[in-house]
Amino acid sequence: MLLDFLAPPVCLACRHLLRTPPPGGVPPLCSRCAPELAPLDPAARRVGDVEACFL
Repeated sequence: MLLDFLAPPVCLACRHLLRTPPPGGVPPLCSRCAPELAPLDPAARRVGDVEACFL
């Protein structure tokens, strides 16, 4: 409970406060950033020698 006041959950992209923390395994993103940062399909993740999970 004290940790929620000292380090509240924020969106990783825009740093806005989140009302509820996301469930485990889901990146903490707000409703505005989540559609823009949707996970890539496995075929589009590798470009050259670089692999990415998000756009």
